Amino acid sequence: MKQLVCGLIVFTALAGPARAVSCAEGRSVIEQMSKILDLSEMERSNIDALLTKAKIEEEQGRQRNCKIILADAIRFFLIKTVID
Repeated sequence: MKQLVCGLIVFTALAGPARAVSCAEGRSVIEQMSKILDLSEMERSNIDALLTKAKIEEEQGRQRNCKIILADAIRFFLIKTVID
């Protein structure tokens, strides 16, 4: 399952043309990934906290900070899939 998720992420990244992603789009992808992966309660809580923080940054007009926070969530998923 985890290899499938990683494969889908890589395929999605390579399939379409490169473009800037909005924070809202990034948050929705992170939410979908958190539903697919088997996360512990603590891991899910950490991802939810990152999503909340990203939403607050976006609402305050700080798109760059929002994207950095979402990148942290993506790094978490990549590390988790490699370790498992």
